[in-house]
Amino acid sequence: MVFQSYALWPHKTIFQNVAYGLERRGLTGQEIAAKVQEVLTQVSLQDFAERYPSSLSGGQQQRVALARSAVLRPKLLLLDEPLSNLDAKLRERMRDDLQEMIRMFGMTAIHITHDQEEAMALADRIICMRSGRIEQIGAPREVYRSPVNRYVADFIGSSNILEPNAVASAPGGSRADFGAASLLSAQPVDAACPQPVVAVRVEAVELHDTAPTGPNVLEAKVTKVTYLGGHSLYHLESGPLRLIARSITDYMPGQAVHLSIDPADVRLIAP
Repeated sequence: MVFQSYALWPHKTIFQNVAYGLERRGLTGQEIAAKVQEVLTQVSLQDFAERYPSSLSGGQQQRVALARSAVLRPKLLLLDEPLSNLDAKLRERMRDDLQEMIRMFGMTAIHITHDQEEAMALADRIICMRSGRIEQIGAPREVYRSPVNRYVADFIGSSNILEPNAVASAPGGSRADFGAASLLSAQPVDAACPQPVVAVRVEAVELHDTAPTGPNVLEAKVTKVTYLGGHSLYHLESGPLRLIARSITDYMPGQAVHLSIDPADVRLIAP
């Protein structure tokens, strides 16, 4: 197990921390030295073997904690939010290191995290849970693109959750009616879910200066802009609909725009 707080022994050197489990298994000194050196090299800490944890940065201490577990070649590695104590840049780098280590050593890992990007980047399968109950299991792409209910759509990524007045069958899928506006979905009506809500990812809402051709084109007004560097989040009003769009194009509050949404990106989900 790899703990969120590292849980390194402060009175032991890095070598001794990593060697502890091997010593408990009764390996010889030569075997221990070879295995510890190998795993420290994998985490780029081979030159820190004789140092103590207090002399290392947070990221280095976390790598020691990973090495201490990985050196035992466990069949199952349990990770309790191991990256949450790191700053954003280091967390991203450690995420890649962790993924490479798990694959290199052929381990199965259960990684607990509240960071959705971390989960998407690391996982072969995601289990999305709420209050101890499994809401959805699937590959990252499946869980992101096809959330089964409102909780998953809202927790994984950023979605516009819209409550239609009615949903009816339409050519090629279905139509969600919102009164003065409607949206076509490529998804057929599900008899098992007679009153679905609509989920549209923020990046699926495309903004245009002039109206494009195609389905799900609506006039809208920009009500708020949140600039995030590489892109901006635009809060939009379109009749009864309130949506958020992500775009690299610059618009100003109060500006009139057109938005379009591909019917494949209009998901009907359980409320």
